[in-house]
Amino acid sequence: MKRVIFLFLALLLIPIVAAGEGIEITEVSSQSILQPGELGEFVLHVTNLDATEYKLLLSSDPYVSLPTSYLDYLFIDPNYIVLDGHSSEDVTVTLKIKESAPRQKRYRTYITLEALNDPSV
Repeated sequence: MKRVIFLFLALLLIPIVAAGEGIEITEVSSQSILQPGELGEFVLHVTNLDATEYKLLLSSDPYVSLPTSYLDYLFIDPNYIVLDGHSSEDVTVTLKIKESAPRQKRYRTYITLEALNDPSV
């Protein structure tokens, strides 16, 4: 019984959303209020905090294209970046809310960042 409780507590302590120790992402600019049918643009600043080069692949939420999604599309430009040690780059995220989406609602999506040359990040 103690093992089951310990395993349950250990699973609770695992962070659901984690950022790599060597990467920092900050939002530079955005439109925070979007209405159905409108286009939104967000600029993210991706910084490499390590001396190691990272090859990063940014991908959008795979559920954006489903009929149940409130988004028409989500584009990431560029979606592949190479960050040398202690360097940074801006990434533009463009999305469009469907015309049929309900008004006065919070629309959510996510972007995944994966280091192709270092799985620990």
